[in-house]
Amino acid sequence: MNAPRVGTSFVVGVGLASASWLILTARLWMVPLAQWHLMPPVVSALIVRPANLFVIALLYLLLLIGVGIAVGTAPRHKWLASVIGAVAAVAAFASFTPMGFWWSGEVYFQAHRDEFAALAEHLDSPAFTENPEAREYYGAPLPPLLALVSSDGRASYDGAATFVPVWQGIPDDAGGFFYSKTSPQDYDMYGLICDQPEQVAENWWACGMR
Repeated sequence: MNAPRVGTSFVVGVGLASASWLILTARLWMVPLAQWHLMPPVVSALIVRPANLFVIALLYLLLLIGVGIAVGTAPRHKWLASVIGAVAAVAAFASFTPMGFWWSGEVYFQAHRDEFAALAEHLDSPAFTENPEAREYYGAPLPPLLALVSSDGRASYDGAATFVPVWQGIPDDAGGFFYSKTSPQDYDMYGLICDQPEQVAENWWACGMR
């Protein structure tokens, strides 16, 4: 008896669902690689990026579409394909925090250590500290090459500490890094209060990044 033929639609569905699932669950399998220095620094810097809630929603939609195509065109055992698809969807949904952030503060900082070193010099310069826009609620734009570590390309300064957002909620709340000589405990992060900041380097603190 001939085995059921695997159609192109089934392969496309599995491929789309698999690719989306791998990206959505990156926090589960990529963080150890970065922490154990098994990932080339260049790759880490390219992949460990600020969270984008729109991209996360789009990836999840593509995952569901892929699962739907795969289940609908499965050559046999549609019930098994449905179970695998449901497990994959739940695992992807559970792999990121309610805020949609994928990376811990330590992993993010290590992946962009060079950029943060250059950013510290900029944040200490009069070009930033004496810029009136920096003291506005959402801060001032950062230089193009440094803006990539910020979710909106900006940083805000209150005269004592500078906040660099890495994720931002809708409509408010955020998480990211403070550049400060003292702990930024209880500082405002666009609506979310910093609680138990983690020091990742001298004068750098991660908050809302667990």
